[in-house]
Amino acid sequence: MIWLAYYLHAFNASPRPRRTVVRVKLVPAKSDEVRRHLELIDVVGMGFELPPQARSAFTADFVAPVAMNVAMVSSHQHHFGTRVTIRPVVGGVEQDAVYENRRWSEPPLRWLDPPVRLAAGDRLRVHCEWHNRSDETLRFGPSATDEMCNLNGYFFRDVEVPPEARTGVGGELIPVE
Repeated sequence: MIWLAYYLHAFNASPRPRRTVVRVKLVPAKSDEVRRHLELIDVVGMGFELPPQARSAFTADFVAPVAMNVAMVSSHQHHFGTRVTIRPVVGGVEQDAVYENRRWSEPPLRWLDPPVRLAAGDRLRVHCEWHNRSDETLRFGPSATDEMCNLNGYFFRDVEVPPEARTGVGGELIPVE
């Protein structure tokens, strides 16, 4: 539920304050219909700087801390974002992209069938591109006047773990030199 609440955005282009109402209806699944419990992937890239009036790119890795099966991936950028790709790096070999997004708003969720299998230490390589049309240098930040390069998704483990052990993974993307 935390993930859902975090990713509900509203943009008010009006000079007047507006109130946004979001209604969420949760419907419990029948226990005999649940095949896997998904855990969250929520990783952010922070090590970038976007010069004014320029195109820029940033490539960074999410390193799998445990063996996992990645079932869904998505991205998040702000309004200068022009493209995001996600490529698995399995056994040190970079694979074809499993995700590409060319619009910063309302990024698609890509359900992977079959899921991408990552051993502990394998990676998801995230490549973000921007066109900074402003006169300011931009960096990572939560404001609409900042930028972001985020990897979001869901994974499941090979073996079910108790609910209190389903912690998900978060943190910072590691820049690729």
